[in-house]
Amino acid sequence: MRRDHAEQIWEAISVFLKSPSPKVKEMFIEKIESVNLKPGKEARPDPKKDYINEARNWAREFLASNTDVCVQDVIDGIGVPSHLTPDVVGGIFKHSDFVKVGTKKIVMPKGHRPRQKTVNAYVLAGSSSDPNLIVDWS
Repeated sequence: MRRDHAEQIWEAISVFLKSPSPKVKEMFIEKIESVNLKPGKEARPDPKKDYINEARNWAREFLASNTDVCVQDVIDGIGVPSHLTPDVVGGIFKHSDFVKVGTKKIVMPKGHRPRQKTVNAYVLAGSSSDPNLIVDWS
């Protein structure tokens, strides 16, 4: 850190100290100067990313007791937060942990057209339901 920045920090906190000596001030400034700050801006929370991670975790847990999972299962299970658009669910299964195994027909809630829709069904990659996994060597 630059010395002038360290001195600015000292000025900000020295008002809370009882008459620090010049030696203490110099030791503090040297210690602060040696701090290696991370470059760039502070990471901001990403609600979309957080929701997708939560949905993937939910889908993994769902697959522990079900043969496959689809996007409608996730929506029925945890819903979509009101601050996110419904299309956020499109990214849930775009991850190497999930493998597409087929499709499911779902009934859409009232107000949607068509009433039935075909969605992809997924299993965990590497599970016995994974079509890419060879489980019978005979």
